[in-house]
Amino acid sequence: MTWFLAVWACLTAALAGTTAVLTIAVFRHLDLRYVTLVQLLIIPTVQTLVVGWVRRQWSLSQLARAARAALRQRLFKALLILDLGVLCIDSLGGWFTGDIAEDRCRLIAAWSALKAAGAGALLLAALLRTGRSWRTRPWLLALAVCALAVAAEPMFHWLGAAPDLLHGLVPKALRWLIIYGSLAVLGLIVLVRSASTVRDADPVAAFLFDLAAALLFALLLVVALSLALHPFLSDPWATFAAVLALLCGSSACAGSLLVCSTRRPSGE
Repeated sequence: MTWFLAVWACLTAALAGTTAVLTIAVFRHLDLRYVTLVQLLIIPTVQTLVVGWVRRQWSLSQLARAARAALRQRLFKALLILDLGVLCIDSLGGWFTGDIAEDRCRLIAAWSALKAAGAGALLLAALLRTGRSWRTRPWLLALAVCALAVAAEPMFHWLGAAPDLLHGLVPKALRWLIIYGSLAVLGLIVLVRSASTVRDADPVAAFLFDLAAALLFALLLVVALSLALHPFLSDPWATFAAVLALLCGSSACAGSLLVCSTRRPSGE
């Protein structure tokens, strides 16, 4: 996943820079249409997947074995079933219509916060087993802090209480997108690094963290592609975003349980 993000970032920067320079130099304007935004995001993603396949950065057989091992985890299967239940309950009333939209947000936020709290607690329990773990596994500590911060947001609204450093510089909606986007990117980096940290001790936990990172990356793409839509995150993007967010939380929570249950080497 680290390799994927690095290649994707380079390809995206190259495509965006080339597109901007050519449109300004040749057509004397900057193309900001929705179609252009889609191209700037989707084309590098497809190119990265193709390059990864050609270079055989991933083994499909290894991924299949890790996926089967992950699905054998009872907690992961239970979380997936509950995610499906949350989506089914929500779909009975429709999407983003009147008060149902608020109920939908509360339901998904509460369930996501509960999973994040569980992931943070499990990671802290794993780190507290030995004092040296705090120094040797800082990315797991960072992931635990991020998970607990996500869990605390629906209850304490700490983002809303934070000082708005961008007040007066950009519109309010854009400020919130910048704040949440920055936190999501931070979470993506922490998930990827946490997967690298536990890969030798527990490959299945690493797979689940990588899966959570991939789902979070896909969620970021969905939100970015919805920026030019009015209303923002209208269907089908709202459905995609909800599914990706729930699956991301379930993967991270199941991976945290495996980290907590994995025995540490005696020399650690």
